[in-house]
Amino acid sequence: MHIDELRAIVRKQLRGVKLSPSSYDTAWVAMVTVHGSPQSPCFPQCVEWILQNQQEDGSWGQPGAVNKDALLSTLACVLALNTWNVGPDHIRRGLNFIGRNFLVAMDGESVAPVDYNITFSGMLSLATGMSLEIPVIKTNIDGIFYLWEVELERDAGGTILARKAFMAYVSEGLGRLQDWDYVMAYLRKNGSFFNSPSTMAAAAIYSGNDRALDYLQSLTTKLSGPVPAIYPDNVYSRLCMVDTLEKMGISSDFACEIQDILDMTYRCWMQNEEEIMLDIGLCAKAFRLLRMHGYNVTSDGMAQFAEQSSFDNSIHAYLNDIEPLLELYKSSQVRFSEDDLILENIGSWSTKLLKQQLSFKNISKSLLTEIIKWDDHSEIGFCSKNVEILFNALYQTNSRICAKAALVQNRIVMDHIAEHWRLMVRAMMTEAEWASSKHIPATMEEYMSAASHSLVGAIFQSAAYLLGPRLPEEVVGGEEGRSASRRVLLPSAAASPASVEAAKVEIGRAIRALRGELQRLVFGDGAGVVPRSCREMFWQTSKVASAFYRDGDGYSPKEMLSVANAVILDPL
Repeated sequence: MHIDELRAIVRKQLRGVKLSPSSYDTAWVAMVTVHGSPQSPCFPQCVEWILQNQQEDGSWGQPGAVNKDALLSTLACVLALNTWNVGPDHIRRGLNFIGRNFLVAMDGESVAPVDYNITFSGMLSLATGMSLEIPVIKTNIDGIFYLWEVELERDAGGTILARKAFMAYVSEGLGRLQDWDYVMAYLRKNGSFFNSPSTMAAAAIYSGNDRALDYLQSLTTKLSGPVPAIYPDNVYSRLCMVDTLEKMGISSDFACEIQDILDMTYRCWMQNEEEIMLDIGLCAKAFRLLRMHGYNVTSDGMAQFAEQSSFDNSIHAYLNDIEPLLELYKSSQVRFSEDDLILENIGSWSTKLLKQQLSFKNISKSLLTEIIKWDDHSEIGFCSKNVEILFNALYQTNSRICAKAALVQNRIVMDHIAEHWRLMVRAMMTEAEWASSKHIPATMEEYMSAASHSLVGAIFQSAAYLLGPRLPEEVVGGEEGRSASRRVLLPSAAASPASVEAAKVEIGRAIRALRGELQRLVFGDGAGVVPRSCREMFWQTSKVASAFYRDGDGYSPKEMLSVANAVILDPL
């Protein structure tokens, strides 16, 4: 497929994410009866869709899939058709599919939806009550019912409140055993529990809740057929796409579409929309992306997560789901001020919990003389063949870069690039001499006299010229650019700590402070004289430097080799 066709597909998805039909949720909606007329389906279009969408192997769901998801969807569709006494052949083929693959249902090692043990058991109980015969031995069915009992007695993560949230989430599996009055505590303004059509269908079936019916009516009227697994899902799906495109480094191709999505997200944020604010992971992701794209959002919206109890009391803690935890940690890193106690608290407790997860292995753990002369290098020759090879590679590469940069900038930039390489190599020579003589810099100022050039240097400046915006000399050498550069580095001054550990603490504090200042310069209000794309490159450089130097010298650790391979070699 041509690259332009791929772009067109992504662009279409960004402009309006198409909701995929869920056989499982559609089946539950199909079982809802007309109020006051229990012999008639309230949503006959869902029944018809089930009849028209059975797979060749007798299943419903993804074609060719034989997994617990397919078993859940198939059993739900069989129950829906049997409820209205239609599609006997569909029912027979569906029951045979379940019987042929019942060992998958009992496999404790295979991937399963989080609510599987309760919902599948609950639907098996419904099937038994309808006198449906699944072609398996009774012992196997009893084994599934045993899993249901084990799940109800299981003491998972989180608190009592987290367990109650989970039990509300799996309401369709509990059926008439559910305390539907209690579940009403989780009702959202849009009339749903957890934005789940299947849970709302169960509420309509077992409790006759009018708001559940209103939600389902609104959903089916808008979609006029099958229903998705989550509704509404507008913000979450599109923000995930934006985040993915930025991680892949191709977001610039879709700048207009991303701007529209972020504008919509900002409006939802300012209006305190439940779709964002009641979802831990989505709220954290929205805050991070909005702030990093220059939107004026304060951390007040994240105050609800300032304490660890906000996670401990959630369904995510019960399920040991670390994705929202990671999002909270990432959101805490866009902290523009040391005085922002909300983000400081979130960062503190989320870091602690993530380190615990790491311990449980739940998170898988990236020439001097010639350069001084530059264009006159041929006059002095080379002291060795190795120096000649290195210098020519550097010289020719930068000559090509500067030729391209001249077309972008409409001026010659070679002198500026060469000067940065001179400074960088002088600094590297100084560090080499220190290492050779085993000299340890006495002060931070002495160390930074070399480090300030060797860490950022010419590579950053070369790239900045190619980004697109014109960079006059007064911008390149101006205070704003120098200020951002300083904040990519370590502090230039610090107190003299009494010990190595105290020094580490002091440097860590200073780095965090400078990182916040850099974020303000890059993402804060006010255009400044340095173009936005260049300011963002300061931030990207800071992140790369952090990845290389956080735990060592940036070159020795084996972890960096795996990170480099993941970026360069591994398929996306």
